[in-house]
Amino acid sequence: MTTNAALCLLLLCASTALAATNATLPVTLAKGTPVVQLELNGKTLPFVLDTGASTSLHLTPEVAQSLPGLAYTGRQRTSIDLAGKVHASDEFLVPALTVNGLPFAAMQGVILTPWGLALGEQKGLPANMSVLGLNFFAGKRVVFDLPAGTLQISASDGAAPPAGWLAVPYERIDEGLLLHLADGKKTYRLVLDTAASISIIKSSAAEAFSRVEKCAFKLGPGLPCRTITLPLPGGKSISPLLMALPDAFKADGILGTDFFRQMPVLFDLQHQMLYLRPPAPAG
Repeated sequence: MTTNAALCLLLLCASTALAATNATLPVTLAKGTPVVQLELNGKTLPFVLDTGASTSLHLTPEVAQSLPGLAYTGRQRTSIDLAGKVHASDEFLVPALTVNGLPFAAMQGVILTPWGLALGEQKGLPANMSVLGLNFFAGKRVVFDLPAGTLQISASDGAAPPAGWLAVPYERIDEGLLLHLADGKKTYRLVLDTAASISIIKSSAAEAFSRVEKCAFKLGPGLPCRTITLPLPGGKSISPLLMALPDAFKADGILGTDFFRQMPVLFDLQHQMLYLRPPAPAG
């Protein structure tokens, strides 16, 4: 074997090893929600990315039928969406998967029951796509970079990210990862919800504390549009809508696409890490 051939073989092996522990997936927006393409059993399938849903997988019946080893438990899971609707879905177990070259441990999931809160002229989640929930990324390190249109998934090593990333306080509850953001008068506990097209805060959580302003978003007949201004790290801000949310929803609200457009977010469920990368100051 020549030196050049040996070098090429080494490079090929290194590339193969890297592909087994890292993947960068393109992200597109459909109806305002992020969609990634997953390679499963030789097929490329679209999945909605929804970190506001805890369950690992919400599969359409067609996708569930195509997964070898998927077994139904005979139980149903119930959940409530932001519109206050209760959903019951058949639960299943799926064996270890290889997704885009990455190994994933066995996980639980449910058959997809479309949900969501459609505001005004919005259409809600794409009804014919399976969904990736937050627990799908257990044991992984994930960078959701909507400005760049990518989702990076890698093995979780607990290392701090490069310079420029800001560690932020958060909580983990049943509803997801809660980021703490303050406007100088109140600190809001907001779920990182990648599938929400816009950020929302409970009316009751904001009215007594923050400055409420009128807005022009069309929420529907008889529904006034009101918002507050919420500063973000790095000097930008967002304007969450004020809405009445179900009492079962324990957080103060959700952070949607308008938030994720501002900066990449890194989360590592295994090591309980959450980082933001605010944009560099102009000039």
